[in-house]
Amino acid sequence: MGNVIGSSVFDLLAIMGITATTTPIAVPEQILNYDIWIMMACAVLLYIFAARKMSLGKTWGIFLSLAYAAYIYGVFALDPI
Repeated sequence: MGNVIGSSVFDLLAIMGITATTTPIAVPEQILNYDIWIMMACAVLLYIFAARKMSLGKTWGIFLSLAYAAYIYGVFALDPI
């Protein structure tokens, strides 16, 4: 599973990096104002889980699922399709 995730992350970053060196990529304002802070909070939370070698149980699973649902709702409420 680790190889699949690592390969996907590398592919995404390599393609975006190569594309960005040849053509500038426009970043929507919502990503800079809203999404980047959510991504940073998720990265910090993941770091805390990994550093403490925490086991995620049902309670954390429900909490993280509800947080994700709230994020998705917020994305569509701020910028409906």
